Amino acid sequence: MSTAVKIAKDFLVAKLLEQAALDGMAISDIEKRMFLFSETSQVPPDYRANEKFEEDYDEEEYETKITQLLQRAFARDQQNKDTSELWKKHLVALKDADFYGLVMVDQAEISY
Repeated sequence: MSTAVKIAKDFLVAKLLEQAALDGMAISDIEKRMFLFSETSQVPPDYRANEKFEEDYDEEEYETKITQLLQRAFARDQQNKDTSELWKKHLVALKDADFYGLVMVDQAEISY
C-alpha cells in the first residue's frame, strides 16, 4: 500500500471518528477495523475483525451508520476551502484502492 493511500485512509477514519464524537456516537474497534478491511490490500487481511463483525453486527445498519457519518463530515468540511481540498486530494488517492470503507463513501455520494 502506498503512503498516499495509507494517509488517505487515515484521513477518512479520522473524519469518521470526529463526526461520531460530534454526534455523540461510538465507533467500536471492530467498526473501525471493518471500515479499513480489504482482502487484497492488507497483508494479511484482518479476518478476525471480519469474523467478529459477521457474528455481532448487522451489515445494513453498519453501512447506514457509517454512510450518514461520512455525509455529515463531508458536508461540514465543504464549508472550508482547505478541508474541502483535503477531501478531494485523499479521495483521488483512493480511487484505485480496495477497502470496505469505499462502499460507504460511494453510498454517501461523496465525489471529487
